[in-house]
Amino acid sequence: MRALADAIAVHELAEAARRGDALPDLERAFARRPACGPGRREQHRGIGGGPVEIPFPTLTNLRGRYRADLGITLVGPDVDAWADQSGIGNDLSAPAAGARPLYVASGFNGSPYPYLELDGTAERLTRTVMSWGGVTTSYSLAFIMQVVTASATDILFQYAGSYPYGPGAAGGQLSMNDNGAVSTSTTAITTPKLIAFTKGGGSQTVYVGETQEDDDANATAGEADGGSISIGAQSSGANFFNVRIAELILMRSKLTAAERTALYAYARARYGV
Repeated sequence: MRALADAIAVHELAEAARRGDALPDLERAFARRPACGPGRREQHRGIGGGPVEIPFPTLTNLRGRYRADLGITLVGPDVDAWADQSGIGNDLSAPAAGARPLYVASGFNGSPYPYLELDGTAERLTRTVMSWGGVTTSYSLAFIMQVVTASATDILFQYAGSYPYGPGAAGGQLSMNDNGAVSTSTTAITTPKLIAFTKGGGSQTVYVGETQEDDDANATAGEADGGSISIGAQSSGANFFNVRIAELILMRSKLTAAERTALYAYARARYGV
């Protein structure tokens, strides 16, 4: 019943975010230990023995949504393709057989949910033409993820051969670099976390969970629509990053405060991050 209550609470937060209403304090909405991760309670299961489904919040201008238990095409134990769940059709695929990430069927942060592990040597996922629906003047990238091996040079995400996102330091902090403006998390992502990189309204910001960790001025024009994206390495196929990814969210708008709260509530209820 507790897991069902969590699901109801996330749904109510998502609906409040959609309407623009003031949102309740998360500790009141989830006044109990998380379902997984440190301090987790016993995992409650729904009808048929599977985990209770946690509803995903409504996000504006969603252009890509990838969840490790949906839309996965496997070749043996490895991921050949990852289908976009947003309805836009921005599917990802491995550019070569040796680039396929490992699929791990369960256990992300102690949860029953799967994740992809990219080895930091040769594995990545790409899309040749990414449909943002227009120039990326404002955007958000959100990862539910964990750094396995930290490096100060490897790349988590790259668009159109520029805009590198990756470690800000060898300790596992992550940064965004948009036209030379660099913002970096203070928290190391060496344990599972929700991290979001956002740009819009003349600034760019890095959030870990709901906490703003860096904010810098950036009023530069965005990239044109239709560029390539690379997950886990540079677009050129260098600087591979050893990470685990449970979910990835791409938006052509800056996350609002209400959307950040709803997304964090979802990530916390589902993964305990």
